[in-house]
Order: sequence, then structure tokens, then C-alpha cells
Amino acid sequence: MPSLECYRGLERSHLTSIHEDVMAWTKPQFKVVSLCMEITTYAHSR
Repeated sequence: MPSLECYRGLERSHLTSIHEDVMAWTKPQFKVVSLCMEITTYAHSR
């Protein structure tokens, strides 16, 4: 059953790459959101 093991390895690496893509997209989004939160908090505190 080497083909199944090979498929599982490919699937795992594929999922890892998707996860990395998602993280690469999410990190800047999160920075923008946290920046907006800081601005909003600052505006309300004044």
C-alpha cells in the first residue's frame, strides 16, 4: 500500500500549505483589525 501512504503524505502537505496561506492572509487582516480597535478605543477615551 505505498500509494495510499504517498497520497496521505501529499494530502498532509497540501493541508499544511493551505493553512500557511490562510495564516499569511489572516495576519495582516488581524493587524488592521487591532489597529482599528486601538483607534476606536482612543477616540472613545478622549
